[in-house]
This record gives sequence, C-alpha cells and structure tokens, in this order.
Amino acid sequence: MQHFMADESIAPACPCVSIGLPVYNGERHVREAIDSILSQTFEDFELIISDNASTDRTTEICQTYAARDRRIKYFHNRENIGGMRNANRVFELSSGTYFKWAAHDDVLARTNLERCVEALDRDASAVLCFCDTRFIDKDSKTVGHYVVPLDCTGLSRTARFRRIVNLPVPCHGIMTYGMHRSSALKQTRLFGSYFEWDQVLIVEMALLGNFVRVPEELYWARKHRGQGSRTPGWRQRAVWMDPSFRGGVLQARCGMIWERFVAVRRSECKPREKALCYTYLTGFAQRRVRRAVVHAGWRAWTGIKPRILATSRYTHLPLRVWALIRYLRSAGWSKLFQGLRKVACMSNTELASSMVQVVLESGGSKGQRLVADWLEGPSEGRRLAAAQAVRAYINESRSDILDEAYNGRAECVSLLKEQLSREQSGRVRHAIVHALLAHAEAKRDLAIAGFVASGEELDQETVDRLVAHFADDVALTHEPVSGVRTDSSASAEVASGQQPSRQI
Repeated sequence: MQHFMADESIAPACPCVSIGLPVYNGERHVREAIDSILSQTFEDFELIISDNASTDRTTEICQTYAARDRRIKYFHNRENIGGMRNANRVFELSSGTYFKWAAHDDVLARTNLERCVEALDRDASAVLCFCDTRFIDKDSKTVGHYVVPLDCTGLSRTARFRRIVNLPVPCHGIMTYGMHRSSALKQTRLFGSYFEWDQVLIVEMALLGNFVRVPEELYWARKHRGQGSRTPGWRQRAVWMDPSFRGGVLQARCGMIWERFVAVRRSECKPREKALCYTYLTGFAQRRVRRAVVHAGWRAWTGIKPRILATSRYTHLPLRVWALIRYLRSAGWSKLFQGLRKVACMSNTELASSMVQVVLESGGSKGQRLVADWLEGPSEGRRLAAAQAVRAYINESRSDILDEAYNGRAECVSLLKEQLSREQSGRVRHAIVHALLAHAEAKRDLAIAGFVASGEELDQETVDRLVAHFADDVALTHEPVSGVRTDSSASAEVASGQQPSRQI
C-alpha cells in the first residue's frame, strides 16, 4: 500500500496543463528541472511531484518549492513503488486538459508549454505534440541535437501507425515527454512494467489521433549514467521499473513485443485496419528476433572463444559462419553459393572487422571498449579491423540513428583521432582517415536534414558552407605517411561531393 502527503496549498482547480514529475533520488538535477517549469511563459498549469521514497535531499528540495508556489502539488511515497507506477501516479492525480511528463533531470525552454498548447488548440484531431530536442550532459553542456523524422500530415491511421512503429529508438522517448491530450491518454494503459514501455504508449496514442511537431528546440534531454532507464543489465532495469519483478529475461523482453499486439487489439480500428497493423507488427517482431539472435550469438561466441582458440586449428570457422549468415540476410538465401565463395575468400582482418561492427551495432559501451582495446593493442591487423569496423558502422547507421552522442559514434571517432596521432602503420592510418571522413559526411547530412526539417530555405550557398565546414571538421593535421593521401586531398574530395577513393 502506498502512502503520500501533499502540501496544503493547492493549485487552481482544472488548469489547462498538468505537468507530472516523478522523481527518485534526483537531488543533483531536480532544482534545475523545477526552475525551468516555473519560468514558463504559459502560467496556467499545475506541477504534480511524486517522490518515490527518495533517500537523499530530494524530499527537502521539493517541499521547499511546494511551500513557495501554489501551483505545485507534492506527494511522497512511503515505499518505492517502481518507476512505472510512479509515472502513472502523477497522471492519475492530474486534472488538466493537457498533460505532460517531465523528467527530474531534463530542462524545458521557457516557451515549451506555450508553443505546445497553441499547436494542440489549432488541431482538434491531434493527441500529442512534441518539440525538437537538444541533448545535454550532466553539466548541462550541449552534446547533440535531434529532430524526430516524423510528419503525419495527411496520413491515414494505419500509415501513421506503420511510420511510428518503424521510428528510430530515441524518437519514442522524446515524444513521450511531449504534451498529451488527457482525454486520449486516459484511453491507454499508460506505462507497463516491461522494456520499451515508452514505445508501446506511443503506439497506442498513434491509433487514437494525429501527432504534431513544433519545429523549435524547446526540450533539453539530459544523458548521463545515473538515469534509471539506462541502468546496466536487463534484470536491474526490470527491478527499477517494478521492485516486485521476479520473472526471467524472456518475460521482460517478450512483453515489449506482445504489448504492441495487445494495443492494436484494444483499439477501435476497423477489422481491415487491425489486419494491416498486425502485418506491420509481424515484420517488426521478426526484425527484433533477428537482432536478439545476433546478440545472443555474440554472447555465446565470447563465452566459447577461448576454448575454440585453444583446442581447434579452425580458429576463424565460427566467424566465417557468422559472416555468411549476415551476407545472406542482406542478399537473400538464393545467393548461398556466392556467399560461400565470398566468405571463404575473406581475410582474417575482414572477419575481425565484421565481428567488431556487429558488437557496435548491438549498442551499449561494449563495442566502444572493444574498439579501444584493439586500437591500443600491438597487433596491426586488429587496429586495422577496428578502424574498418567503425567506418562501416558509421556508414550503415547514419540514416537510422542520427544522434551521434546517443549511439556512441562520437566516442569511437575520438578514439580514432587519438590513435592517428601515434599510429605508424600506413594501412591503419589510411583506414582511420576514411573512417573520419565518413563521420564528417554523416554530420554534414544530419545538418542538411535539420535545415530541411525546420522548414528553412536551403540554397546552394548554405549547402556549400555545410560541406566545407564538416569536411574541415576532420582536422587531420598530422604528417602524411607513405601510401596515405593527405588531409587536404581527402577533404577536397568530400567538399566536391565525390566519394573518397579506396586505393591504399
């Protein structure tokens, strides 16, 4: 049973906007979050704070703010009820026409509420409004920008559902912290105690109405290691969501896929629309299962690798099988014989590069640690494989995961730049230069996409300026090595729109 208390001073009845701020041990950033909310230009709101039995100074800080401002309602849970139930609790206590979740470590621009209310008032069919995002670190320094690549104008319900299901991972979290129409949010099941709870909620909202984007950077999301949603290990994250969790990994991971199908079944869509949504979700589930199989294969490989290297002369046979499966996934099973010839001719460096790339794509910090270990090692082959893997990873992820600070590309690039200053091998330096050029091209494409998404006019002069800026961003000022092109020639090719040559 949960217990809570509230300050006696209450906000005016039925405000236009209710803001829910669930918090647990957030003494470091909660002041900045509350200050950004209280400084909004739109003042007809209530702020509901639910303290989930914090053990630091969070309680004292929130009570001080509640005593100073009548718009703040403060509730305290006597025991930890879990992150998801605490987030649901703030909505249950709200009374506004619109509702917005606020993280205790994020910051809102002063006009955030004003712009979102205007957008929802203009479009009666809209159930959610979100803004462009700036990513900040633990010290509030800007580390990245993100524009959700979504435009629902003129889309049918099923087309909107398909587009939202296939959005990159960061998008759902950004939209979750947008402004919701309370009447629509009441028709959902809110947050459940399973992984990717924000994605399931956004899928349910997509079946209820349109989404509106405010093309201004009014939401500043903080990325740091202390976030509960980024707790390392699936069991620890499950316990953070629900302290009473006693299930296994299949229960925690399969729930996030099954709940999407439940959301479609509960909706008021017509039978034909439900059939289309089920088809889209089936393809989504297949992609997730393949990804899980690859991740499990990597875990198994890291466990048996020492034994294989010690007992078998075919030390690269598992990697060749793995490379064959990856090739057939992209080319099709009809290309089996071509794949066998291709994999049989792959060098040990190419095999190692393929392995590192898969680890990077699996997410987390394991890939960055592996790249760092190989770059600092004595083996030239491993250093070359690491550089080639980073380049391939950048080229494949530039269209799907745009925020370099979020997915770890920037960390890999910084490792390459450090290695370039001390690398003596011409082959490795050549691979590092091309990886850095791929990174510059990805940043250039992201900047151009940002101009297009913001509606600004993109003339040829702006394109030329962006190309020149991000070509120079590589900043390779080291002495050329035999067999490696200089930075000026490589940057010139990028600035002219040509693909860098691949000859060593």
